[in-house]
Amino acid sequence: AEVTIASPLSGSGLYGGSGSLSGDTVVTTEANDLTFTATTGDIIFNNNIAPNPVMLIDGATNTIGMGGNATTTDQLSVYNQAASGNTTSLSIYGNNPSGAQKGMDITMSGAGTSNTALHLNSSAAAANYALTTLGGLVGLGTATPEAQLHTDGNTSSNIVSSSSSSATQPVSLDMRKSRGTIDSRTDIQSGDQVGIISFSPYFGDFDNKAATITASTTGTMGTNITPGRLTFATTAAGANTTTDAMVINSTQSIGMGIDAPNASAKLQVSSVTQGFLPPVMTTAQRDDISTPATGLIVYSTTLNKLCVYTGSAWETITSA
Repeated sequence: AEVTIASPLSGSGLYGGSGSLSGDTVVTTEANDLTFTATTGDIIFNNNIAPNPVMLIDGATNTIGMGGNATTTDQLSVYNQAASGNTTSLSIYGNNPSGAQKGMDITMSGAGTSNTALHLNSSAAAANYALTTLGGLVGLGTATPEAQLHTDGNTSSNIVSSSSSSATQPVSLDMRKSRGTIDSRTDIQSGDQVGIISFSPYFGDFDNKAATITASTTGTMGTNITPGRLTFATTAAGANTTTDAMVINSTQSIGMGIDAPNASAKLQVSSVTQGFLPPVMTTAQRDDISTPATGLIVYSTTLNKLCVYTGSAWETITSA
């Protein structure tokens, strides 16, 4: 059957009541519009194969439902029922070679309480890929994210950050820390850990630490005054927890084997089982050092003595 609408029709409409058309039906509107209007009722498209309705336009809310289940709270809902046999609820495919394409362009505006450009929720699947959300946590490549952002994959690069801004703007990783809550932030205090980079190898589980780098605050806090320190820690053989190996404090003093280096020292090394080993070389190799700095120290294996450069010559450190 074929219905051709060549000019506007008068009366109550093209067809009223109920019934069926046998065979394939083609509706040709030519230059005219084909309008379906429902005042309080719905416009329903059914098929002879469940689930039905295939598409429903709710007359009261103007919402559209596809796939046998329509919710009047969503402008468009696509529902993939088990009986449908379909594996994809919504597929967006673009094949326009003439210009740039967007698979989906979402723009949210208005005076609502909040605007969410994209909300994804995936559950009850054997495997989830690309992007998953779980209780406010976001997973990339994992169905069970354990943090605000959790990436997992079989490649060597999980996170890549690039920038094409001006030459003075670097690619940055900004860790921000406050006390209180997101809605009511309060100032940090001395000794608070601002950020930790943790290296966790898998051996039965990920409850292992090989090393950590910790940034924390120290000293007197104030407006635009937040002195800090960096702590580098490693895990010793036979252990599962880290031990501080090196500290850089707020005065840029470095302590190795000591948590608080002496204020008069730029570098302090502390140990009761190991010593400090300067560069070891022959006297000929020492003399080949280009423009040695005053105070430079090396150990000469030719002389078996420590040597210090005075600014004009090398002097050996000898016993009295």
